[in-house]
Amino acid sequence: MKNVSQKIMNRVLYVIFIATTLALVSYSPLFGQINTETILDPVEEWPLFNGGEKEYWCFINKNLDKKKLRSVKKVGRVTAQFVIDTLGKVRDLVVIKSLDPIADNELIRVIRLMPQWTPGKQNGKAVNVRFCIPLVLPYKKKFCT
Repeated sequence: MKNVSQKIMNRVLYVIFIATTLALVSYSPLFGQINTETILDPVEEWPLFNGGEKEYWCFINKNLDKKKLRSVKKVGRVTAQFVIDTLGKVRDLVVIKSLDPIADNELIRVIRLMPQWTPGKQNGKAVNVRFCIPLVLPYKKKFCT
């Protein structure tokens, strides 16, 4: 009987140890806090760049350093991902498909320049929404004249 009791007690202590460790890792400043925010995709009402989609592409076109992009000798696509948060700010920006460090950094630079958006909404409440944006090289697009 003592062996069975000891095994049960060991398992209980093990479960308590694991639960305590997970709680410490989740909330400790040493480990950072686990991000529990929801990012919606799709969403009822998408975030809106000031002026709409045409202005969004126009902004990117106007701000890209075309000379820098022409120096990239590779052909292909860079894709960046970011979140428009509940305040309309760009955050969590990352390149998810790399082509060349020059092109990757140029796309990141331009996205960081973006002004505040109108946030997306779900059930009338502002929510975080994930976006992806491609940049194809060689760059030939002219969205604005």
